[in-house]
Amino acid sequence: MENSEERASKRKRVLGVLRDALRIGQPVAVASFDVTKKAVTKGFGVGRGILNVAIPNNEAADTFMLRVEHLTLSGIQVGEKVTVKSMNMTDAAFERANVKKGEIIRLLVSFVEKQKDLDNDAKSSLICIACLIGELDEFLDIKDPIELVKGAKYLLKFEQERRNLYDTRKVDESPPRELLLNLNIFMQYSCAAYGAQALVVFGLLSKPTDLVKVKTFLDGIEFMTGCKQEDVLKVVAKGKLYRPGHYICVDHENAKIVLCIRGTMRLQDVLVDLVCEQEAFTCFYDCEMNEPLSGHVHKGMLICAERLGEDLSVEISQALAKHKGYDLCLTGHSLGAGVASLLGLIWAKVPEFLERNLHVYAFASPCVFCPELSQAPFTKRLITSAVFGDDIVSRLCFSSFKDLQVSLGEMSKTKTMGFEEKFEIWKNITKENPNQKLFPGGSVYYLNSLEYDSQLPVLVNPVEHFHTILLSKSMLRSHMPGHQMRILSQLL
Repeated sequence: MENSEERASKRKRVLGVLRDALRIGQPVAVASFDVTKKAVTKGFGVGRGILNVAIPNNEAADTFMLRVEHLTLSGIQVGEKVTVKSMNMTDAAFERANVKKGEIIRLLVSFVEKQKDLDNDAKSSLICIACLIGELDEFLDIKDPIELVKGAKYLLKFEQERRNLYDTRKVDESPPRELLLNLNIFMQYSCAAYGAQALVVFGLLSKPTDLVKVKTFLDGIEFMTGCKQEDVLKVVAKGKLYRPGHYICVDHENAKIVLCIRGTMRLQDVLVDLVCEQEAFTCFYDCEMNEPLSGHVHKGMLICAERLGEDLSVEISQALAKHKGYDLCLTGHSLGAGVASLLGLIWAKVPEFLERNLHVYAFASPCVFCPELSQAPFTKRLITSAVFGDDIVSRLCFSSFKDLQVSLGEMSKTKTMGFEEKFEIWKNITKENPNQKLFPGGSVYYLNSLEYDSQLPVLVNPVEHFHTILLSKSMLRSHMPGHQMRILSQLL
């Protein structure tokens, strides 16, 4: 038999679920009313058009239709106000009764913890994501999805206007040709990590002869990098949770052992991306002085780097021992870039690897490092990062997403404003402290940017350039590996 405390606790949980359902239902209801009003207006417009064709110049009928439309819309608006008001009053009653929000998330976490067929990695990932959703829901100010869409539309237009009014910055000097060559070489490795079918999607296998030649994962590596298949030491095409796909090969032409880590391609990779809590991490501030530096990094990608470091260190060590004088390079695109960057800092503590000119080439890296770690002297020597255009991934972390949500809310009110008014609102939007955000790391080169008068790589401080998500029509395309490969090939 349940005692009174257990029954009261159960009632509170049920009421908590109802409160969460109410909070989810309110924006859905508002959006439904908005869609209904638009449908009614469209329907009456079509009706009046048909009526004018059937009975031309009938003012009485037209006036009658307008009045009916007005009454119908008024009724819908009254219904919307009553519905929203009653929902707000109900939520206020829940608040007075001390009914907590987030009960659905707590039930989800409890459910995941009880699943016996899930391993600990999967459980911890799902619980982390559930908590993230709960935190995000708690933060969101705008519950109406229509308002978010409006805000995105007006912010996109404002960004275009703002860029058109300001002069681009001048680039004083061209980058070394060696940098352009290395970016091209390791971008090819990074593209190959996605597999032969992905190369077709990226537009990198366009000729009929190429399509015939490249059928397997190994074919793709050979086609993109020029390395013979017998020089590929290991391939893990699919990967699993916290162990993304990767391959190791020997590049005899450039005298390097290359570990390439694939970017996000499977559901397990998406889970890693979403485990975006900040985790404590210590690396070198300056290796020559043996100074340590502590900070925070992306938790999911750190777990990946630690797991791959444990899995692959022996094989990498053996490859280096077999090929005297060869350097060690890590590379990757997107998720692969973030994991490679962290793994490089982990392996930098291994003298055997550091002595072989260990270096990381990271393309379209996600936000991985706190500002201190991102721009530490040793990080900048070890990692070369390339960010392209308005790539959203290199600007996206939990804090920058919060900033975007606030910006959408403020800009949703600017439909009838002129540029100067909109600029004042945009300029005064409160944003998260950059010190609370994560960034790509190392010597970060910015390419194909509208901010500069040159398409060549420009060395920038990511904390200054990538602290805010830029809404643009190219922010997704700029992240695609095929697009980046074509940009780099044009620079040679």
